[in-house]
Amino acid sequence: METRSETLTLDYPVQLADRLLTEVTIRRPMMRDLRKYPIRGEQDIEGELQQFAALCNLRMEEIEQLDTADYARLQEIYLRFRTPAKQRADTGSGAEPMPADSVGAA
Repeated sequence: METRSETLTLDYPVQLADRLLTEVTIRRPMMRDLRKYPIRGEQDIEGELQQFAALCNLRMEEIEQLDTADYARLQEIYLRFRTPAKQRADTGSGAEPMPADSVGAA
């Protein structure tokens, strides 16, 4: 069984008002997350940020402070979560296709 979340250690920690953010845990999205925080096309950065903030249990202001390199790694985890295990195994490379609702993923 696959994990329900994954923790990413940030290469570029973020100083928040109340703490130093050194890692971010993202949980697997559920259908209710996709409905509540829709991403409406490849250029909908606002929608993706809202969805990622919810999945990481962060406020929008906090997720907006992530370095783009760390954010790209977070997108990779999200894409892995969204790709069926069988499809990942069939490719053998670990490379996943970008879901239709993903924004500028690496």
